[in-house]
Amino acid sequence: MDNKEPKKVKYSDLSIDEKLVSDILDMKTEYEDSTYRKDYFDKEVKEAREKYRQDRKAKSFPWPDCSNRQIPLTAIAIDYLEPRLAGMLYSDDSFITAKPVGEEDISKIGNVEENINWILKNISDWWTFVQGSIHNLLIDGTVFELPIHEESKKIRRERAWITPEFVATFLKNMQLPEDVLAGMMSDPQFPANVPDELMENIPDYEEKEERVYKLPPVLLDLKHCLMPDKCQDFSKEPFLRLVDFEYGKLKKKTKKNGGPYFNIDEKLVESSENENTSSELNQTINEEQLKIEGSKLKKVIRCVEAYLPDYDLEDGKGEDWVIATVALGSNTLIRKQRLVEVYFANEKPIRRITLFEETGAPFGHGVRFIIRHLEDGCTDLFNQMIDAGTIQIDPWFFYEPGSGYDEDESFIAPGHGIPCTDASKVHFPNISVSAQVYLQFINFVLAMFERILSISDFGMGRQSDLPGEGGQTLGGIQLITQQGQIQHNYKGKKIQSAYGKIIKDLYMLFIQTVPKELKKRVFNNEEWSFEELDIQGLIGNFDFEINLNPQEANTLYKQNKEMAFIKAGEIFKDLANPMKVFEDFLKAFEKKPIKEYMDPEIREAVMGVLQKREAEQMQQDLMKKEQDASKRREVHTQSDMQNPQRIAEIGKAVVEGQVKQEMIDAIGGGEVQ
Repeated sequence: MDNKEPKKVKYSDLSIDEKLVSDILDMKTEYEDSTYRKDYFDKEVKEAREKYRQDRKAKSFPWPDCSNRQIPLTAIAIDYLEPRLAGMLYSDDSFITAKPVGEEDISKIGNVEENINWILKNISDWWTFVQGSIHNLLIDGTVFELPIHEESKKIRRERAWITPEFVATFLKNMQLPEDVLAGMMSDPQFPANVPDELMENIPDYEEKEERVYKLPPVLLDLKHCLMPDKCQDFSKEPFLRLVDFEYGKLKKKTKKNGGPYFNIDEKLVESSENENTSSELNQTINEEQLKIEGSKLKKVIRCVEAYLPDYDLEDGKGEDWVIATVALGSNTLIRKQRLVEVYFANEKPIRRITLFEETGAPFGHGVRFIIRHLEDGCTDLFNQMIDAGTIQIDPWFFYEPGSGYDEDESFIAPGHGIPCTDASKVHFPNISVSAQVYLQFINFVLAMFERILSISDFGMGRQSDLPGEGGQTLGGIQLITQQGQIQHNYKGKKIQSAYGKIIKDLYMLFIQTVPKELKKRVFNNEEWSFEELDIQGLIGNFDFEINLNPQEANTLYKQNKEMAFIKAGEIFKDLANPMKVFEDFLKAFEKKPIKEYMDPEIREAVMGVLQKREAEQMQQDLMKKEQDASKRREVHTQSDMQNPQRIAEIGKAVVEGQVKQEMIDAIGGGEVQ
């Protein structure tokens, strides 16, 4: 028989499902083979993670076991910037401003702003997401986010007390004859009259079913995200992500079970590229089903999920955003939906946040990339300083060939030498480089590091000792901190804008999927309550802004602290200086000049009262001092009366005083020497 080549099928002859699979696999290959992508992950991301952990490769120059320490500038910068940027994305108070896109939604603004703050804190766990995403953003330079909603039911148990009502409910569920049940319940001794064999079956707990609704923004695995290198407008570009599904979960999410997936059969498991099993199944699997299918339900199917713009599914509805999923290995299409069916907003739900953007670098850059030369230079200088100190303390030496020479020991290392017969032939090198020289260079590099990221000594909680840094004057300190604040606010505004779009995605998904029976737990008037959600009043199109910055956060902290002080000190108001309390209050709200906020007459009246109090206090202090002095004189007098010699001295002094006074009177005043 002749071996014939398989007939090539034209793309135009493929079915829509086959076209989808072909297009997605072609894009996956193209994106994964990108030289830029490989360099980004193999060099930039890997290096940034190593530097943050302070991992070092083995080093043998200038000698084996030389100093190999890492100056953790990457870790310092990230740990310094992380709380500042995170503080611009979350607050315990309301921090979101809503803006209506259309006139019809203006009246809903108050209700929307109140509820979006509640949603982020109670349904989306926004703070946890912010912490993780900002940390990864600073290290990798880019993060990707996808909003999802989760609904589940769980059974929990509560301890039950054996009350008559509880026993009656349980007996009714046992389907006892009505006359028997009525007889037992009408007995005054009920439930003590219930037979022991029935009471033994009554549990000491009761089960309750809870419905859980969550709206978490998911931080995607960066290495699983695929996109084109030339990404002009990310919101309009195709996006692919690798995702692992458990076979058992996919079977429960097929179309016949109300899910979006189809073509879910055993061939996916047999040809899966990833044969690893997951640690556990999130949902309970029927034991009989496990016995039949064994570990197949736990098999992980590696898939590629694609978000494709302007794609025609050839269903007569034209081009639009499409979500499609292909199981790798078997190359089977298992999902095909228009985006609007999943996300009513019909916009690309994947959000990309970049830290340091650059044209031609869609993944952006992290902190390590910006400071890499400074960090490496500082680390090299530090290790050279240690090595220089080592050979100063314990230097190597040279000797002329002679007795005792051993080739196996002819290597350079601190303190290494070979015995020789003539000590005059041993020579130690003159090493004049001191550690102080290296410290000057290190300080210079650190100054550049602080400048490039606007990190100052004052920002890190210490006083600057570097010359020329303005650390010795109040004006210099303020200038440095203000300059750093400008750069952080500039970068923070850009990040706030990106996270504001994520908040809009979460809000739109919330009003699309929230259960009607969901109630809002709130704390008002010092008590908890559950309130109905006005879902109809939340429906609309809104943009959201995060209205926070570090400076405002510090001001808000001062204001809250002052308000708490005034409230807590209410019982001591009669003992406090009201003018001082009022001045501190005005300072907390940055009201200047303070005197202009005070009524002159009230100020004079208060100051008069305070001066009167001060005068009375001074008079009381003088009287107390006089009383104390009188007591001391009395004690001394009693002591003197018991000493004969002291009595004679006192008598003589008295006589001399009388004679002196008579002379003064005789001459009409004056002073007698």
